[in-house]
Amino acid sequence: KYDAEGPMYDGSFDRSQYKHRPSPASLRPFPDFLVKTDQDRLQNNIKIICGLEPDRLFTAQIKYDGQSVQWFCNGNKMGVCSRNFQVLLEYDISAGSRDASNDKFRAMNEKYSLLDKLAAYCTENKCALSIQTEMYGMAINGNRHKKNNVDLVVFDIYDITNRCFLSAETVEKIADTLGLPKVDVVFRNQPLISTDVAEWVKLANAQR
Repeated sequence: KYDAEGPMYDGSFDRSQYKHRPSPASLRPFPDFLVKTDQDRLQNNIKIICGLEPDRLFTAQIKYDGQSVQWFCNGNKMGVCSRNFQVLLEYDISAGSRDASNDKFRAMNEKYSLLDKLAAYCTENKCALSIQTEMYGMAINGNRHKKNNVDLVVFDIYDITNRCFLSAETVEKIADTLGLPKVDVVFRNQPLISTDVAEWVKLANAQR
């Protein structure tokens, strides 16, 4: 865990003790207008699906195993966050001086022109959004997807203005508009299959 220091950070970070981790100088506190990418684990909280209206429809997605990253545009505020911090892309300084631990964030932004496209979309549609993605692949969380590179997938979008998550259908439309890959869908718009956690675990295991 790191404390994200402000402009007065004195540079005392010892990189040799924290290999491959961002320097606090390249981090900022998590923005208060966003929500973190924490997801409830159904096995520990089955009550989240119990007692819902019987005609409610569900969409189930594959959970990718990597690093959660969200990209936001809120008026003139634009940037990228890891799970707990805003990550500075440092495009305002020379490439040789940038924190190399944040190269993957920059690579994803450049691969998809992500922040530029998001800013253009928000301006055109008069909205403020945060796109929640999973970055996965080489050197990330054991590379359980066995990729020889790094990529990302969109799994949620948060409406900053209205403080709510968008529907699965809207998320897919926006991701397609921006040219971003999406998580795989297990089923779409189906009734609740069960309030028994064992049935959900069986479904999850069948995706392996």
